[in-house]
Amino acid sequence: GLKKESCEIYNWDYNQLAEMTYQEALYYTSVHNKPNISDCHKWNYIGNGVVSEWDLVCSRKPLKSTVQMAVSLGKFLGALIAGLVADRFLPESPRWLLSQGRREAWKIVNSFQSEHQTKHSIVDPLNPKTETEEENKNEKAVDGRWYRPMLPVIHKLSTLFGHTELRRRLLICYYATCVSSMSYYVLNLNADNFTADRYIYVATAGAVEVLSYIMPLPLLRWTGRRQTLALLYFMSSAALLSILTVPEGKTTTIWIVAMFGRLCVGAVYSLIVIQTSELFPTTNRNTAVSTSSTLAHVGSLAAPFIVDLLGAKAWYIPSTICGCSVLVAGFLVLLLPETKNNELCNTVEEILQTERVSFRNCCSCPS
Repeated sequence: GLKKESCEIYNWDYNQLAEMTYQEALYYTSVHNKPNISDCHKWNYIGNGVVSEWDLVCSRKPLKSTVQMAVSLGKFLGALIAGLVADRFLPESPRWLLSQGRREAWKIVNSFQSEHQTKHSIVDPLNPKTETEEENKNEKAVDGRWYRPMLPVIHKLSTLFGHTELRRRLLICYYATCVSSMSYYVLNLNADNFTADRYIYVATAGAVEVLSYIMPLPLLRWTGRRQTLALLYFMSSAALLSILTVPEGKTTTIWIVAMFGRLCVGAVYSLIVIQTSELFPTTNRNTAVSTSSTLAHVGSLAAPFIVDLLGAKAWYIPSTICGCSVLVAGFLVLLLPETKNNELCNTVEEILQTERVSFRNCCSCPS
């Protein structure tokens, strides 16, 4: 090639050059004008893998990202299908059923009473009027039309997006979850761009993963959900953006700073689900959490392309994109109301009577 790892070669007659000695070939190329440049069609690899098996280099390099994306896509589709299958076997939450006026809540509670041989009533049965209404709903649900199971989901989403307050909360959670997942996977896949030993990098990332779940515990004890998330976002952003100031040759320093950013992002990843679940009422909580998780998979789908395609332009681009993204997420999280030590709301009406998304929340502290 023209240079190491080049995708182009000079169009010499390589069969003729192969018949010469090294000195003769060197002399031949020095006295003749250089021919036109053409693309490489064969490559030599060190070791075996998916890249060498399918030649995922040069013009085919985007396919390398597609292979990694297929893994994330499988998780996305698997979570969607597995959730629908699980609903067939797992009982609904009695708390949620009661909030919907469904008498199945009484049946589920009765089953627990039978198992534990309890003689005391835990809840009162729903009144006859509610039972009659539920029977009518069940009769309608018997209709076997294919779109019937989707109607409750569409109704819940329309409820979430139909109220300004819920919509603001949901969009912030969507963005925060998406960039957290994107940054998490970008930093996991970015060993080559940091020119680090990939084995040490992966081993360290695994150790950091354990610490990331322990790190938030003392912070949550003294601060609220919002402050903890914002602090972790800001710390991660500072670490990832500070990589720009480190000379490219200082591999160890870049690696340590990147691992600290990875630590903070991992801690955020473990907290964002808790924060999301506490921001929404019981009637819509599962929908909010599940759709946020869907957006997390969108972030993981984008990660391989950011690492492979943008990282090929400049080694610092992936970490810089993540640093800017989590910085914005930190500011957005500060707009959310604090949920620490607050009772969970059961209905949308209760949510609308609580603290709202506001710039004033940035200056408030948890009680």
